[in-house]
Amino acid sequence: MFFNTARMVQPEPGFIVGPISGVLGFVLDFIFNIMSALSMPLALGLSIIVFTIVIRIILLPLAIKMHKNMEKMRTLKPAMDKINAKYAGKKDPDSTRQKNMEIQAMYKESGANPLSGCLPLLVQMPIFITLFSMFQRPYMYISQLGDVYSRIAQQVMMVPGYDTIIAATHSIGLDKLPQNIQLYLGFGIESELMRLFNTYTPTDWDTLLYVMPNINYDYMVYLLAQKDIMEHFLTISLVAPAGILLPGVALPIISALSTFLTSKLMIRQQQNMGGDQSAMAIQQKIILYVMPVMMGAITITAPAGVGLYWVANNFFQLFQHMALVKIAAKKEAEKEEKKE
Repeated sequence: MFFNTARMVQPEPGFIVGPISGVLGFVLDFIFNIMSALSMPLALGLSIIVFTIVIRIILLPLAIKMHKNMEKMRTLKPAMDKINAKYAGKKDPDSTRQKNMEIQAMYKESGANPLSGCLPLLVQMPIFITLFSMFQRPYMYISQLGDVYSRIAQQVMMVPGYDTIIAATHSIGLDKLPQNIQLYLGFGIESELMRLFNTYTPTDWDTLLYVMPNINYDYMVYLLAQKDIMEHFLTISLVAPAGILLPGVALPIISALSTFLTSKLMIRQQQNMGGDQSAMAIQQKIILYVMPVMMGAITITAPAGVGLYWVANNFFQLFQHMALVKIAAKKEAEKEEKKE
């Protein structure tokens, strides 16, 4: 009897990641099923891009609210400059407290919130962390991929003594999993084999086929080919770390560059808002230079599918910002025309 756990979305454990992974997994699987019917060799990559667009559309009201708040902050720049000039050179506690009180009163009167720019990032981070966890075991969320893993496991389990063979061959056995994870091969639990096979490299698959001469070789080759087709996008394995070699290293490079562009855009908005520019200078440098390097490094070690999501997210954010700026400028022009 086979216990197939791959035909349904299985949320990750955890109070926060668990519920989010269940929802995101369902959406990603739904999109993948559509994309696979259109273009199987590119299905997973296209699914991640479409998935990113769906997430950004869901968060669009939040982005619009943030943009409107930024516009309010921009109109407050002259008033902010006056307050800064008023307290220029005054570093005593009373002056600092009075300055902050005037700034807070100005924000309250205008309805502006200087911290609203952080909200989209706070919302995005749980999604990013959840995707990082999901793409470490993608077969649990992509039902078609899970079905292939299931059939591979079933073929292996049909070989007499398969558990002994795998356990005896350490390069493809228990050594592939962390020491604190117990693998019960002898009980015929399909899900445990799938978890093990998720760690396999092409060399490991060659070893498996070599040490199991009684396995249905032709069918296994077919299944492994299907698995590779589903897991790759433009020759990049989306379920393995991008790494520092071609073609995978393209993702970390694009991730760093796109993060730099979005960071520069954020800093430009902050500069237009006014405020104490000297106090913001260090923060801006961290955002502009440290964030791209950090995201590039994360993309190197994370599953490439996560890197593709981040790159697609950055480019959509740039497009979204340009669109919102254009719409705001058009509305402003219409107001000016009515005044005339």
